[in-house]
Amino acid sequence: MIVYRRKHQELQAMQMELQSPEYKLSKLRTSTIMTDYNPNYCFAGKTSSISDLKEVPRKNITLIR
Repeated sequence: MIVYRRKHQELQAMQMELQSPEYKLSKLRTSTIMTDYNPNYCFAGKTSSISDLKEVPRKNITLIR
């Protein structure tokens, strides 16, 4: 019974850590997500070239659920 309770508490602690917003953000920050340029990207009816598109630093991006 004591072993079960300890394992259950460890499992709950791990689940809480995995559900935390900081953990989810850290996974995104360390991932190597590659995106392709969309040739159909347009703004106000004009198409844009790759040089026209700005890169946004990851530290300036906030995830909202």
